[in-house]
Amino acid sequence: MERKELAVKVREVTRKSEVKKLREQDQIPGVLYGRETGSTKIQVNRRELFDALSTAAGDNVLLDLKLDNGETYPVVFKEIQKDPIKGFYLHVDFHTIDLKEKIQVNVPINIEGEPKGVEAGGVAQYQLREVEIECLPTQIPDDIVVDVSEVDLNGSINVGDLPLPEGSELITHPDETIMSVVAPEEESTDEESEEAEEDEEEGSE
Repeated sequence: MERKELAVKVREVTRKSEVKKLREQDQIPGVLYGRETGSTKIQVNRRELFDALSTAAGDNVLLDLKLDNGETYPVVFKEIQKDPIKGFYLHVDFHTIDLKEKIQVNVPINIEGEPKGVEAGGVAQYQLREVEIECLPTQIPDDIVVDVSEVDLNGSINVGDLPLPEGSELITHPDETIMSVVAPEEESTDEESEEAEEDEEEGSE
């Protein structure tokens, strides 16, 4: 689990016009939430924010947020808002944490291998790309690796089959399907029945 330091400033400006100017100056507005801090308005340099998010942990990175008033808090990202079209940062929220208390996080699933059912002519279907777990902030994994090479035709892997890191607990229901391999005959049968129905309609006309 990577841990980084991120310097931020307590933010004085709150009006929309002022916040817009902040962004033009490469400063992203945000809020720090926590038991000790309450709701503290902050601003963070865009490039430094990008660097904090550029680790293997992504937005699950554990941060030591250093305020310009001399205070430092361990935090995680609570919410990151981006422009839906251009993708640049609009707003960011942080939440202070107790390093000795477990938190719930979404962790990406890293699929490895080629299902042997695909080599036999099957079609791989992937339903989940991440799973929610509960663990200590210092034990958040960058991802959870699952090997699908032994999944045969009509086989599947569920959330309960995942190799969880020590000390972690599942929040996502264990019966949810991560991936499966279906026989192509099932799809072709459906297509043939549709074609047959179309032929019958044409014949009746």
